[in-house]
Amino acid sequence: APHHGSTAVLAASIASVSCHESILGGLLAGLLVGFLLSRVLYLCVCWGIPATMSNLMVGGGVGSCVALLTAPLTPYLRQASQFIRLWIQLSMGGHIPGLGFLIGCFFCYGSKIGLY
Repeated sequence: APHHGSTAVLAASIASVSCHESILGGLLAGLLVGFLLSRVLYLCVCWGIPATMSNLMVGGGVGSCVALLTAPLTPYLRQASQFIRLWIQLSMGGHIPGLGFLIGCFFCYGSKIGLY
């Protein structure tokens, strides 16, 4: 939702509050905000809601709803994030030669094609 500008930043900031120490929780919240932002704004236009109220609903409402939806999942996503961090740290420790290099290549390529 890059074309929504500051409204998307506000919604994502509010949604990220519920994702304490969870990278996967932040990814899920960002995905949900991006998915819901345009749809809620479209509904506001269809229902004839004024622009100021639309900004409040889209920015604050979407962010708050996403925060409430992701809050119960955050402890599990935090555990998964910590497991992934631990796995990467152990693989970089030199126990399996070349694995750290392959993980680095994967992350570099993933960022190039937009995986994250």
